[in-house]
Amino acid sequence: MNRSTLADWFFNVVSFGDGWDSYWGSYRVGDDTVNRRAFTLIELLVVIAVIAVLMSVLIPALKSAKEQAMFTVCRANLKSYGLAGSIYLAENDARFPNAQRWLYDIGGQAVVPCRWHDATSQADGSLWPYLGHMDVHMCPLFHVLSRSIGPDHLRHDQSIPIDPQFSYSMNAYLGFGTIGVVRKITEVKNTAAVLFFSEENCWTIPGVSSLPLNNNILWIQRTNPFNNIATYHRTKGSDLNSGVANVVFVDGHVDSALAEDSYEIAYPK
Repeated sequence: MNRSTLADWFFNVVSFGDGWDSYWGSYRVGDDTVNRRAFTLIELLVVIAVIAVLMSVLIPALKSAKEQAMFTVCRANLKSYGLAGSIYLAENDARFPNAQRWLYDIGGQAVVPCRWHDATSQADGSLWPYLGHMDVHMCPLFHVLSRSIGPDHLRHDQSIPIDPQFSYSMNAYLGFGTIGVVRKITEVKNTAAVLFFSEENCWTIPGVSSLPLNNNILWIQRTNPFNNIATYHRTKGSDLNSGVANVVFVDGHVDSALAEDSYEIAYPK
């Protein structure tokens, strides 16, 4: 094909002569038309089935990745709590803060059911100057769960909206107060085995706890179910009572623990 013939063919295509018909989606050569092959119903169904399989694989993977991200953030929060506690100890003659007044300086109230989600309650406890400037007070997963489960928590005052403020509590056996067993860190035999702060559920578990998160104090007893550490991370299926809690220990390291081990890691002697 010489240049003149090629040019004639090109202008013929542009003028919708021989060539691709942009409207009908076919290719014409003279009087003959070659139609492009369309998808059959079976092929479309196969494509849909493949997409469905891929979605069934990807959605759980994305959910798992999201939960792992929230788990990691929660651990980082507690690491900051441990650091704040260490600084407090260093500046206060190795004495622990009062477990009943570390977050709110209105301690002494045994049960304050709605304080954790009451935006009008202003934190002003002894540890607050070391923590107040940091956005580390809420486990992301607890925030999600509390929005749906929170309205049903024990002794909920319906006039107080569920606006989660905190999700961590201090070990009641540490520091001054009516429950404290040790006053100074030097009295703790194994600082790597005693919890400093951990998470609590906003619901109770029969036989395990009789009070949910209420006053940011973890009073865990061996025989009498009172408080327990959280159970909503890395659960078995949808059972929120089957998982673990993140815990920062007195020595500052963060690990996970089961509710059934709460007393063993809480009692300091």
